[in-house]
Amino acid sequence: MALSPFHRPEALYSIAVLFSVLPTVFVLLRLHARRMIKAPISWDDWLVLFALFTCIGLSAAIVVDTALGNLGRHSLRDEYGHTIMTQAFFIHMHANTTIRCLTPLTFGATKLSVLFFYRRIFHHGYNYSAFDLASHSLFVITTGWTIGFFVANIFRCTDATYLAQAYLDTATDVCILVLPMPILWKLRLSTKKRFGLMSIFLLGAITTAASAWRAAIQHTLIKEYHEGRGHADVFYILTPSIISAVIEAALGIVGACLPLLRPLVRPLHLGDMRFHVNWHRRSKKVSEFPLVKKSGNGTGGTDDTIGGEQGHVVTYTKAYPSVTVTGRAHT
Repeated sequence: MALSPFHRPEALYSIAVLFSVLPTVFVLLRLHARRMIKAPISWDDWLVLFALFTCIGLSAAIVVDTALGNLGRHSLRDEYGHTIMTQAFFIHMHANTTIRCLTPLTFGATKLSVLFFYRRIFHHGYNYSAFDLASHSLFVITTGWTIGFFVANIFRCTDATYLAQAYLDTATDVCILVLPMPILWKLRLSTKKRFGLMSIFLLGAITTAASAWRAAIQHTLIKEYHEGRGHADVFYILTPSIISAVIEAALGIVGACLPLLRPLVRPLHLGDMRFHVNWHRRSKKVSEFPLVKKSGNGTGGTDDTIGGEQGHVVTYTKAYPSVTVTGRAHT
């Protein structure tokens, strides 16, 4: 198989360490960015922290399984081709169960974190817009996916359930990725500036690519297992599936954190437009997201404005989801 590099113990240790350190760094950067703009910790931050802890648990299980359970190595077999039930085999099975249970929790928490982030930025009031209906539906689907497959994995789900978990994981990632795109596309900005905004939210595409890659691996491995006619090498075959889970989990957390790291870098130039961290003039609090600031709308509520203090100001009114543009482009 093309995935043979994943079967070397040194590669397994390296992947486990790398993909636990990488999301940890990005979560810490995310929290530091929130501190810089004096924003409180929100639900999306708590959920990404939970996802980080479970992702580290995935990496720890891989290290233990590689050291004691012979993950990535061929299992011992008798003269009839049956796997010998050694202590390493049972350690592997326990570690595999742990990984199966932590995987939907990590993925689900990351997805919900992104959805809470979207609603914090784009949703104000209860006007039952298309965004509200879509985001509520994705909340229900994601929560059901997380709980359902967590329970199924405890009781050793079937091959069909494994594939359903992988395919639905990719499908929900795609839906979450495109959720804010219609709002951003309606902005009355030049095409270049509009795509600049959209590209920031499309950073989560790395998660979608990782989940699609993992779904392809699951399909291939299940096919290979059945070709073994009940005598497949369990240790060797399951390794790519386990490794792809921790890689997707880590990249998902990174993708969820990337759009919130704007305060850590210099203002982004998109033609003659700049994005800055904006201050709410009334409350003297910094906007929770660098691309969005709040302004009074004269109706006792607030509007969302995307853009810089001296750049384009794009306003979404609570009463009607139309978009108006005021201000001048920053030069």
